[in-house]
Amino acid sequence: MIENSDFETFLYISKNKYQIFVYDKNNLKSLYHEEIENDNEIELNILLKFIDDNIYKIEKMIKNYICLLYTSPSPRDAH
Repeated sequence: MIENSDFETFLYISKNKYQIFVYDKNNLKSLYHEEIENDNEIELNILLKFIDDNIYKIEKMIKNYICLLYTSPSPRDAH
């Protein structure tokens, strides 16, 4: 079941930085933005800590839980 929400959460991942944003759809404004810079590579342990630390702060701020969907390539996609 997908629940309607007044907020949208975005996660941006690049070799140079990680960013997370929360946007209030009703009031059309940004509620939260955090970023850290990288040394030109994606480090999974740093990324996971960044996500965990910020999701907790966001959940407290909006008084709601955030569900992240992680995806990975399927063996069917490998050709």
